[in-house]
Amino acid sequence: MSLGGLLDRQHQLLESLLALLRGEQDLLLQPEIDGAGLSAAAAAKQDLLDALARLEASRRLGLVKLGYGEDSGSAEQAARAFDCLPLWLQIQDVSQRANHLNLLNGALIQQRLDHNQRALAVLRDLAGNPLYGVDGQSRREARLSCKA
Repeated sequence: MSLGGLLDRQHQLLESLLALLRGEQDLLLQPEIDGAGLSAAAAAKQDLLDALARLEASRRLGLVKLGYGEDSGSAEQAARAFDCLPLWLQIQDVSQRANHLNLLNGALIQQRLDHNQRALAVLRDLAGNPLYGVDGQSRREARLSCKA
């Protein structure tokens, strides 16, 4: 596959990843967690990332065979030489947007996880400390009262 073909395919996959990340964010912002939807999004995201990794490896190998280095400066130089610079710059832009959105989604997931852990801690505390004793009196009042 030509450099232009590789870059075009990479751009398509990155756009798909960006759309998937937007959908994942929509799921994360819902009041109720859609576990099946998030699981499907995670699997699709992994498939896209695997395909992108394979394309990236092919692109790097092809550039090395043509005498270019593997760094981003060499990649830009090759894109310019093969008249693919606009596409290469689009790929850079979409990659940055996807990275940013993925980081935001990760923060949303962490926020949900923290909330759930706090809720579980409260429930565990309540399960270990019944609110009412066998006499029907609130245990919290008993703990707060002074015994002389």
